[in-house]
Amino acid sequence: MSLKRDLENQIAGFDMIGAPSLMQRFVVRNARGEFPGSPYPFTPGTPKQCFTNATKLADGSGLTYCEGFVWRVGIPLAIHHAWCMDGDRVVDPTLRDVTEEDRFLGVEFDMQTVRREILRTGVYGLLDNGRGVNHAFIFARDPELRAIVEAIRPHSMFAL
Repeated sequence: MSLKRDLENQIAGFDMIGAPSLMQRFVVRNARGEFPGSPYPFTPGTPKQCFTNATKLADGSGLTYCEGFVWRVGIPLAIHHAWCMDGDRVVDPTLRDVTEEDRFLGVEFDMQTVRREILRTGVYGLLDNGRGVNHAFIFARDPELRAIVEAIRPHSMFAL
């Protein structure tokens, strides 16, 4: 299973109906690589608070904050998620029972950027600002994406 290939298929499918899949497209274009999960040796943080957990773990620890998508065994779709990286090793402070079969694909961000966005938006997480996709942040990081997204039109099969 390739998480990147799965996201590319989602992007292609949504392109057909004129939806840009901006977060998926940004992650596929800017991720350093796809990594297997690795067991986390400590008690995981608060469930369903991955952006907060990853930010708090990365802050001052020497780990790198990463945001993107995770695919877990038994779940049929990729989930927007945040974790930390220690070189090429995933350190996930939220999910329980992470295995090497789980797949992580995300973009790494320095803590200065993470802190600045939290102060600007008032929420943890970079790619989604709590009110939807954080277009301004994504386009500032990957300016070419604006033209790509603006060129997407509904597929002709939907024309009347």
